Amino acid sequence: MKNAIQVSGKRAAWPILLTALVALAWAQPASAAIKKSIAVAPTQWQAAATVGWITGEAITAQLITELDKTGRYRVVERENLDGMLKEQDLGAAGRTRKGSGPKVGDLEGAQMMIKCVITDAEEESGKGGSVGFGGISLGGKKTVYRVTMDVRIYDTQTGLILGTATVSAEQVKKKKSGGVGFGKLRLGGSKSGGDTTGAIIRDLLKEAIAAVDQQSEALGWKSAVISIKGDKIIILGGTRDGLEKGMKFAVYSLGEAIIDDDTGEVLDEGEETQIGQIELTSIKDKVAYATMTNGQNPEKGNVVRLLN
Repeated sequence: MKNAIQVSGKRAAWPILLTALVALAWAQPASAAIKKSIAVAPTQWQAAATVGWITGEAITAQLITELDKTGRYRVVERENLDGMLKEQDLGAAGRTRKGSGPKVGDLEGAQMMIKCVITDAEEESGKGGSVGFGGISLGGKKTVYRVTMDVRIYDTQTGLILGTATVSAEQVKKKKSGGVGFGKLRLGGSKSGGDTTGAIIRDLLKEAIAAVDQQSEALGWKSAVISIKGDKIIILGGTRDGLEKGMKFAVYSLGEAIIDDDTGEVLDEGEETQIGQIELTSIKDKVAYATMTNGQNPEKGNVVRLLN
């Protein structure tokens, strides 16, 4: 009878457990699915030496790819910013066919920016030892590659540094060689290790992206009201950012910014005051439509933050 009661209790627990799991899934914050926009600045090489084929351009290109592959970010490339600005200037000056070029103001904005600086690089070669058996000798050498990179993550709205990290990577490349001697005749060969310089870049970027993830989590996701049409509130952000119908946002008005009269620097953006909440009703690629659920009607330029 005792065993029967235990079995009965296990069976009765399944519906409760299933309900709890469903509730837990619904309770997860929706921000996990929203992509934050991040700009990638060109990587600077300030180290005195070079290592293998690693360049600042190679690191920037792979960083853009790896950030995009995470699925957590919408990456805005700044590598070719000068070229894009020149194209916009040509269009604004009427030197391109009407409607064929980019318009001023079409450049994508970003919430964060990452900038990497290579501060130290070292390539050290040495013998790896050898062993001889009569006319046969086996030996080789090894090369140690070391690279250190500073990572800086900025809030693009304020220009302030959100966080920094110093990441390092080291790889050892071994080159095996062997030979057989018969009098003056010698036959030899060599075999190198794998792509060590490529492995260094992957190690550096793994740590750099971890630093971005940490600051991204602390920053949160925010956008702004860009237009109001009747009872429809339009915010910047759409399907490409991971927004979904039914998501709810708090709306904030901004206080007066405090600006240094001499330098023009924004010292304080002003306090945010929550004025209401909205719910997304329709999602496009770059914008989303919402309606008020409570509070006062927002104005163009009001900040919106995701409600967890």
